[in-house]
Amino acid sequence: MNDPLDAFLSRLAALLGPVAGAPVALAGGITNRNYRVRFGNVDTVVRLCGRHTAALGIDRGTEAIANARAASLGIGPQVLARLAQDDVLVCAFIPGTPAVIDDVLEPLARAIRAFHDSEPLPTAFDVFSLVERAPVDAELRAIARRIAAAVQADGLVACHNDLLAANVLCDSSNHVRIVDWEYAGMNHRCFDLGNLVANNGLAEAATERLLAAYFTQGVTDRDRALVALMQFVSDLREAVWAVAQCELSDLDFDYAAYARSHFERLRVRAADPRLEDWIASASASS
Repeated sequence: MNDPLDAFLSRLAALLGPVAGAPVALAGGITNRNYRVRFGNVDTVVRLCGRHTAALGIDRGTEAIANARAASLGIGPQVLARLAQDDVLVCAFIPGTPAVIDDVLEPLARAIRAFHDSEPLPTAFDVFSLVERAPVDAELRAIARRIAAAVQADGLVACHNDLLAANVLCDSSNHVRIVDWEYAGMNHRCFDLGNLVANNGLAEAATERLLAAYFTQGVTDRDRALVALMQFVSDLREAVWAVAQCELSDLDFDYAAYARSHFERLRVRAADPRLEDWIASASASS
């Protein structure tokens, strides 16, 4: 058995059936603890919430709604149980491996668009508000404010908001599913796209493929500008998230190094000579 998982297993077994075999800790999580647990004849992933995650912009009720919706759309794991008071979520285990994002751009774009086109979620993931509350220098904050002003008139959609490669799984049939919906909330659709591009280092040609598959009626210059700007916002969010986690988390992960790497990327993005043109293009039609 695994502590602190032990405290919840008997309660989960009453809902899902007896535990079969030993739970296995899953590597890779940098917000929560995750375990593969078999209840009866069903393989599951049990997620134990990290410390103080509400401070990171997470709403656990919205997470459960978003995860269940993704499952109904065929793009996420089925939610099997939730211990709401303890922020424990159990989802069906999905066989597969983290996707090579360049290889699944088209089905992934369709999956993201399907979620974006679904019903609104009950809470927002306000990435600009998170940045405003963070210890960010004046130059980076000023750029973020200008981007926020450029998109303030745009509508918000249901977003995942954490499209790391590890959160995109692909099976032998090339079926894409997206996991870890804890940051889900209403946001600008181009944040998800820019977040995906930034987190996975997509080249310009791959980014254009992604946009063509997502914007099926044609990609505009404003679409391209917004996705470029949201890469800046994504890296800024990752940097301030890591700074916060230095104080909040008890997981064995080097959050300080993670923050430094994203601040370094931000400096490069802030110095990009195309930045002013992107902001002008994004602002012109907002």
